[in-house]
Amino acid sequence: MDRRTFLASTSIGATAFAGCTTAQEIVRTGPPNFGKVTIDGPDEVPVGEEFVLTVNATNTGGETGDFTGELNIGQGILQSTSSVTIEEVPVTQTKETTIGPYRLDTAREIQFQLPEHAATHTVQVVTRDLDFGETFEYDSYTLSLDLVGIEHYLTTGEAASLPIITPEDADAFAIVNLEIEKADETAFYARSIGTSDGGSVQFDTSEAEPEHIEQFSDPFSVETFNEEGSESGQVLLPITIQEGTPGVDIVKNEVDDSPPDLRWSLQDQSLPSFDVTVNEPESSTIGESVEIELVVENTGSEPGTYRSQMLKDPQGYSTNDEYERNDIDLAPGESRTITYEVTPDGLSPPRYEFLSAGRTVTLDPSPRQLDFGESVKTDEGTSYSVDSVPNQPMYVDELTYESALSDETIESGSGTVFAVVEVEIESPGDGVLSHRNYRLQFRDMEYEPTRPQFGAADYTSPIDGSGYSSYTDSPGGLLIFEVPEASQSNDIMIRATFSGEHGDYPIEWTE
Repeated sequence: MDRRTFLASTSIGATAFAGCTTAQEIVRTGPPNFGKVTIDGPDEVPVGEEFVLTVNATNTGGETGDFTGELNIGQGILQSTSSVTIEEVPVTQTKETTIGPYRLDTAREIQFQLPEHAATHTVQVVTRDLDFGETFEYDSYTLSLDLVGIEHYLTTGEAASLPIITPEDADAFAIVNLEIEKADETAFYARSIGTSDGGSVQFDTSEAEPEHIEQFSDPFSVETFNEEGSESGQVLLPITIQEGTPGVDIVKNEVDDSPPDLRWSLQDQSLPSFDVTVNEPESSTIGESVEIELVVENTGSEPGTYRSQMLKDPQGYSTNDEYERNDIDLAPGESRTITYEVTPDGLSPPRYEFLSAGRTVTLDPSPRQLDFGESVKTDEGTSYSVDSVPNQPMYVDELTYESALSDETIESGSGTVFAVVEVEIESPGDGVLSHRNYRLQFRDMEYEPTRPQFGAADYTSPIDGSGYSSYTDSPGGLLIFEVPEASQSNDIMIRATFSGEHGDYPIEWTE
């Protein structure tokens, strides 16, 4: 058919029926039927905030009736069920009812379902932000956190020998006062309080009991609080510092892999922040003091106290009396230098650990070196000096000494000579070195003293003097070394090795 003809005929038909017909009504029969049901409400609410939902039911049946449905709340083992009823819903009409209020103290997604009617609504319960000192109220408990302060280090006393306490894998401690009041015996776990980067609350430290920490006056001692009543006290939270402000927040979180339930922001806290440079000496000598410097700058926005502590740990062990502490106050932008004077006292490389700076300085000290004739006092207070024998030759081919029956003569071997030095000892105290503690060094070779077979000898020719003794009332004497002939035209070095509190330490005399 031509399209124009079709339009014309329709128009005519409509005119012909005009005034002669009535609209046909849909006639509904049968019992009430609810073919359209919805659940409406907020998509997102903070933890602890009450919310309600609205259920709308449209009666698509033939009679007025009541809507009823089974409401599933949540999923899995946390699911609960209740009934929803809307009375006297007229045919073709929609009625609603309000369900709730609901309230959760954990951040999670919760689903509301009327499965028989394919109606679903999901509410995301999100982290609630609180101010310090603000109280969070829930059905069975109230909770508040107040920030006592942020400390880079904790102290157990003012004495320099007492250790300071530094946080592990963090920059500072947040000290927080926790207050919980409970109306029933539902358990509250204090360990649900932590930091946004996964840090855990601490009730004490491994270095000290809470009552010994100066900044930690009233510890919260109950990890699992499951009694009716109230409990309050302080907890420690290790935190990171980024550009002078905390890099984390304090949170309450019941489930590790979910967003936090409650959050207290530390981001607006103004703090001191310390940048530390450690300057160590280029070289050191046993028995001589050197300086280790800590250059400390407060790069934060608030004044603060930098507590520096050095732990002398010479051989991998430590005792409390080896701590040395210095506290300095720094304004923002101010820089100061802390100087530690240290004296290496042994060949074992001494370690100096600067706890608050996180640095360890290990020195590699050289033996103390003296010229022939110079005297040195040892740790025990005994004075030693090594020198050539006055007015007598230093190198000889043979030596004569007195023995019990007659004089004996010893001769040097082929290509060698005897080198003779004299050791003078004053204020011997409880004892002096054995001859075995001396060595002559020539061209990177070491030579032990030679001596007669029995005890110290009295030499008569060509050297006149008593051999070295460590047992007589007048210790010291001549030491004889058999060395290459070439040593006569070169410098030799005599090394004496002493035993100290922290290991052996040598002293060297050079000709």
